[in-house]
Amino acid sequence: MLYDYQCNNENCNIIWEDVKQSIHDKPKKKCPKCKCLSLERIITGGIGISIIKEPTTIGQLADKNYKKNASKIQEEKHKKKENSKQEETIYDGGVTRRQIQKMTPKQKEKYIKKGET
Repeated sequence: MLYDYQCNNENCNIIWEDVKQSIHDKPKKKCPKCKCLSLERIITGGIGISIIKEPTTIGQLADKNYKKNASKIQEEKHKKKENSKQEETIYDGGVTRRQIQKMTPKQKEKYIKKGET
């Protein structure tokens, strides 16, 4: 962390900026100029920093993209579901398109002519 200090000695009044210290270190007391024990930390607002961590793995990137495009993905799933339901539409006689595709040519002919499976 960077701290600013000011000497409260009337003869000095130096401002010492950007002193690097750990948050756990005790505040400095001795002024570097006049050597008096009248140094105090200046309380400042500091600089607000926001760090956005970028994805570093494929899984994190996939999660980020899923969250970003979740509504589009859900919409596509819904469309696929609707399309598959349309494929499964029951035709006359209770036979689906898939069932017709599985029939032999003779069964198809019988189904077309008589409506029987």
